[in-house]
Amino acid sequence: MEKEIGHSGTVFIGDLNMNPFEEGMVNANGLNGVMARGIAERKTRTVLEERYPFFYNPMWSFLGDASPGPPGTYCYSGSERTAFF
Repeated sequence: MEKEIGHSGTVFIGDLNMNPFEEGMVNANGLNGVMARGIAERKTRTVLEERYPFFYNPMWSFLGDASPGPPGTYCYSGSERTAFF
């Protein structure tokens, strides 16, 4: 829908009835949600030669210690499978 309208500033508000780490939230063909602003700043990821824009989900910080540091200790961004955190 963003392509049709010509912007990429969508904000979701409300309950999506999914945990932030479930398939519909993190899969590339879902919301492609990520927990870290640094990852989202890359704008897209490529899966099977198709680019998918990231959706930054700031709610991840409420599931951990909400520290100002990274939201984990290791993330391998080259995986071909969905990583459930």
